[in-house]
Amino acid sequence: MHTPINLDPQKEAIVNIETNRTLGKIRRLHGSNLAPYIGAQKIPSMDISEDLRSLDIPLTRLHDAPLNGCGMRLIDIHQIFPLFHLNHNDSRNYYFDHTDDYIANCLATGTKINYRLGESIEHSLKQYFVHPPHDYEKWAEICCNIIAHYNEGWSNGFHHNIEYWTIWEEPNTVPFLWTGTWGDYIQLYVLTAKKIKHRFPMVKVGGPAMYGLGENQITEFLMECKRQQAPLDFFTWTMYANNPDPFIQQPEIARRILSKYGFENTELHLAEWHYIDPGWVNQREQTREKRLVFAKTMTGINSAACVTATLSGLQDTPITMANHYAGTAFDLFGLFDGVTYAPNKNYFAMKAFNLMTKYENRIEVKSEAGDNIWVLAGRKVTGETAILISCFKTKKREIVINFGNYKFNPDQCNVSVIDIGHDLTPMEHVKITGNAITLEKPAGSAVFLMEIMK
Repeated sequence: MHTPINLDPQKEAIVNIETNRTLGKIRRLHGSNLAPYIGAQKIPSMDISEDLRSLDIPLTRLHDAPLNGCGMRLIDIHQIFPLFHLNHNDSRNYYFDHTDDYIANCLATGTKINYRLGESIEHSLKQYFVHPPHDYEKWAEICCNIIAHYNEGWSNGFHHNIEYWTIWEEPNTVPFLWTGTWGDYIQLYVLTAKKIKHRFPMVKVGGPAMYGLGENQITEFLMECKRQQAPLDFFTWTMYANNPDPFIQQPEIARRILSKYGFENTELHLAEWHYIDPGWVNQREQTREKRLVFAKTMTGINSAACVTATLSGLQDTPITMANHYAGTAFDLFGLFDGVTYAPNKNYFAMKAFNLMTKYENRIEVKSEAGDNIWVLAGRKVTGETAILISCFKTKKREIVINFGNYKFNPDQCNVSVIDIGHDLTPMEHVKITGNAITLEKPAGSAVFLMEIMK
């Protein structure tokens, strides 16, 4: 629980673990975007499947898959049904092969899927596929046939029982993801959502996967959904920020707006999020030299600390899922290096949080650590305890973790750290005095995972 208190940075940061007070379960919010690349499975050094399996990702969104697919025809509507003028009820006019294998790869990592129905972003000089469909009814029926292929076996398909289906992506990011108006998108959403829900009542349909939370646009969207009785099982938005606070604050904003219009039970999904260096304003205006600097920050320790801090802070919000962008070796955004496919610091941050979720019973924390330090504590039913401490751009400090009357064997205490020189590896110097553990944290960002065995 993050309690911002302004303290002298030279003093100790105090964290009191209330071991006898529980706060429910630690929620597995660490969703992701994109699946392992199907074109690299015969090259062991490029196959990230096992690495992703170890993260236990609860939900993976499939957006921008062709951009990470090196020529594969994946996910997007025009990739699966390329000739829009053909008969959409004739299975011969669909191409599912690449997407079939891609989804199989995704499911093999142990995750569930949120399938984005729409198109990938286009940073090209002109837009090719992100236009409003010529025929909304037909487009919606194509979406239904895709769902039927993956959930009902249509066209030599499958019974994957994919639950989440998102209609389009960032329709307010004009023209890179949508060339129509906001009203055009709402019309497409309402028609498609109603058609999907009528044909597949057990799936969940949602949108608008908008960038940010523009209240006027959300209001217009919600009012039309309500007027036309269009389903909205989950509400989605995307966000990039240079510190954890905006990610943590936005779910309350979204819940307030949705509740105002009668959508109190609609799930909230932060569909894309990633740390962005404050010096990065617009990638289309950056030089190559600045992009190189930016690339290092996107996969470095500040980003890693932002990951664990955000996932810790979101525990106290009405969020349902937060899908980090992205879970592959994808440009500057992935969990893996784009050349070596080695895990980067964002990967180890996700791994630290996943390990923390194994200590599923959340323990209350009273923190006097100050701003930019987030603490999450939990315990297994068998008694083992863990604490995840996320320090985002903090000064040099000692962090003292007090355990009150909780007795533990110092030899059974393991502390791992993510910082500039460590990738969730053992910390060399840990001071244990009585029921208190002291960590010496240098200036900058760092993540500590403390595990106390029985």
